[in-house]
Amino acid sequence: MMAGYYFVFGWTPRLLTASGLTAQQGITSGVLLSLGGIVGTILFALTAAALEIRRLTYACLFATGVLVVLFAMAMPNLGLALVTGLLLGGVVNGAMAGLYALTPRLYPPHVRTTGMGWAIGIGRFGAILAPIATGVLVDHGWRPMQLYFAFTGPFLIAALALGALCVSATQQWAREVG
Repeated sequence: MMAGYYFVFGWTPRLLTASGLTAQQGITSGVLLSLGGIVGTILFALTAAALEIRRLTYACLFATGVLVVLFAMAMPNLGLALVTGLLLGGVVNGAMAGLYALTPRLYPPHVRTTGMGWAIGIGRFGAILAPIATGVLVDHGWRPMQLYFAFTGPFLIAALALGALCVSATQQWAREVG
């Protein structure tokens, strides 16, 4: 998840300018991603009070994957790209907020701190590698659309991993309680 997150936020302005937009338009896209992220996190928090957080986080992860693809396809149309970028910023931040809120629940109390630390640490590993890998791929001639399609993977993998972890944790807790 963090790999995809840092790809989207770190590379979008640069990739838009590489696709023919002006530097100002690239900066505007970055601002809209961030603005969408602020609004998305607030909306996620409000919605999480009413809905089951695991399902809401799944929805955000899958919506992020879809919006990354739609954003890549919308890049030639500035207006559509900016609107899609605003929405993308909202759901990607919502997914991040959901994972931070949900992850502690996946671990039994006696290993919760360690589990959360490992989860964040592994996420940071992805956050470090994604910008480096993107730079290498750009140097090897990857086009922006190809990069966005490739970075849809981390969001879908995160959704699948979340499902597996939730099932595993639920089964473990049921054995301990039962």
